[in-house]
Amino acid sequence: MARVLGIDVGEARLRAALVRTTLRRAELLACLEVPIAPASGSLNAATSAGVAQPSDSPRPSAPSGGDDSLREAVRALAPLARPAPQAVVVHLPGVDVSLRAVELPAAATRRVAEVLPHELEGVLPFDPEQAVLAFQPVQITGKTVRLLAAAALRERVAARIARLKAGGLEPREMAAGAAALDGLVALVPELASGGPWLLLDVEPDHTDVCVLQGGRTAFARTLSAGMVHARDGSLEVALRQTLAAWLAAGGDPPARALLCGDAADDPHAPGWLAARLGCDVEPLALPPVAGTDGAPARFARAVALAARVARAGPRIDLLQGEFAPRVARSLVREHGRRIAIGATVVMACFGLSVWARHAVVSAEHETLRARLGEVTERVFGERVTDPARARELLRRGPRQTDPLPRFDAFDALAAISEVFPADVGHDVRRLTIELEDEGPGGRVDLHGTLASVAERDRVAEALEGHPCFERVEKGPTRPGPGGQGLNYELQAIIACPGETRAPATKTGSRVRRGG
Repeated sequence: MARVLGIDVGEARLRAALVRTTLRRAELLACLEVPIAPASGSLNAATSAGVAQPSDSPRPSAPSGGDDSLREAVRALAPLARPAPQAVVVHLPGVDVSLRAVELPAAATRRVAEVLPHELEGVLPFDPEQAVLAFQPVQITGKTVRLLAAAALRERVAARIARLKAGGLEPREMAAGAAALDGLVALVPELASGGPWLLLDVEPDHTDVCVLQGGRTAFARTLSAGMVHARDGSLEVALRQTLAAWLAAGGDPPARALLCGDAADDPHAPGWLAARLGCDVEPLALPPVAGTDGAPARFARAVALAARVARAGPRIDLLQGEFAPRVARSLVREHGRRIAIGATVVMACFGLSVWARHAVVSAEHETLRARLGEVTERVFGERVTDPARARELLRRGPRQTDPLPRFDAFDALAAISEVFPADVGHDVRRLTIELEDEGPGGRVDLHGTLASVAERDRVAEALEGHPCFERVEKGPTRPGPGGQGLNYELQAIIACPGETRAPATKTGSRVRRGG
């Protein structure tokens, strides 16, 4: 939650609006108007929107003009400055700012700050290198991005800042001309969609025109004609030319116009403007605050300046580069306690996270140690939970608890040779011996050539008679090469009784012999 003070500084008056922003929402709290021009007596601070000048508040004496007058007017804002607002937002008058619509390829979206000076070089009456450039998006499509760019000479921005600081104002943000009016979207919901909406801020000597489309500023211009130029026709001509420029740029005719500024207090102004513009014109209705029906429409710019902080996304701010506010230290001092509390909470959460992670890792470590003990006891006959000791046992190999020698593929080959009938003429074509990774099991596959089926059966019976072979299966037979002899196949399961095998380091043992 933040309290933002928007200040509209004119030549003869100062208007301020206090807005409270929360989660991109804004609430109008109060408005105050103070004259700047010298007066014979004290400054008669006219209050509105439910803010009354307290009886014990300072009554400044007649100002002597210039910065002294502005300083006295700023002092009259004391009712709005307690407690101190988190930000003060002002604007640079439209006569000192050039607002241009710029269309760029979507690929240049991240390089707008680099590309923009080159795009504006041919349309500005001054060198972009001598200006402060700022922009805000208008419309983004798949291939292009349309921006509203503001350019102001650095000397104009510096002079504005110098005058405000001399008057006791430390702005955090500076809007640009008529584009500042789009801050009203945060407080007037109907402006957030649809359109185009035509906002007219008509002052005695100038007029700001802002066209809103979809809640964003699509077109903005400051006219040098105001209320005093209505009789000679200058205001009508300027408004018609501005509306024609908007239509020529591809904009739709506005169906409705909202009037604000000093002209909003004139009951004849809406009808006069409607006849010239060809659309309905009515005074802008600002949201009500405590004790009132709503702030007068002449406070629209001050309200827009304060409420624009609540809007998401980039927005035009001329306080950039060397003009950027140096508020870091004051913010640290102002929010030091909150920062300390936040840092404490972060450190506590970090410590809790480290402890929780350590607890999880410790529990996982104990689980793995227990599993290692179970595996080593089953394989090596010794329960070991130390990884170094387990690696030593693995290199040394398992204990031999069985007195019989370990049965391997060569033992299987020897067993086949031992039981093979000596009087049988035999040629081995292929002999495959496969042993399992764990246990005494395996498989033998014998392909050979002998004289007859009877001899094949004798070989099968001999294998079945050995204790390490069982389930001898007789495969198909076919004539031997050149019709000599008989090709046969035998398969048997290797299962030596009492043999205990340790896990092998390879997938299995295999001996093949062909002949």
